[in-house]
Amino acid sequence: SGIYSWCCPPDKRWFELQPQIEELKKLDAVRWYFTEVNRIMYDAINNSNWSMMFHETALNMGSVGTGVLYEEEGDRTAINFLCLNIEKVVVLEDKEQRIDTLFREFEYTARQCVQEFGDDCTEEMKKCNSDIKRMEEKFKILHAVFPRKDSQPGKFDSKSMPIASFYICMKSKTVLQESGYWEMPYITPRTSKKEDEQY
Repeated sequence: SGIYSWCCPPDKRWFELQPQIEELKKLDAVRWYFTEVNRIMYDAINNSNWSMMFHETALNMGSVGTGVLYEEEGDRTAINFLCLNIEKVVVLEDKEQRIDTLFREFEYTARQCVQEFGDDCTEEMKKCNSDIKRMEEKFKILHAVFPRKDSQPGKFDSKSMPIASFYICMKSKTVLQESGYWEMPYITPRTSKKEDEQY
């Protein structure tokens, strides 16, 4: 409760975007723009599952010292959040001890695989999904997210973004989806750690 109310008190505005240049703060048009952007961001968060997922993440931070929260575009809302168990996640740090690489193992049913990856699913996933007795059969998936060394700043396709994303079927070693992100989609707060530890 302390972590939750300190980081994002539900009765207060707990973040605000502002221009970095002081002179711009004095312009009415700029102030109006940032006020509107802040309102849109708060509406998006308040209409998402943020409260529930961050509360679960705060529980993990309090018990094991490390939380993992995944942010993605939602189907029903603008943003969707997932709280992940640290036991299914491996993280790596950059030279500044910031987490810039994450590997996550999870399971999807055949039905969920088809919903997420469509025609890129393996043949086995498609067969299971077409059989009502096997559509809930599970497949292990690996999500690998890391800095892309060969990103091209001028290009805007998903495979040129600075953060690479690969979904891999662990059984068949098949890449189900290759894409990317502008920023790291996994938020990994750590309440306390030793210098030579990552968790």
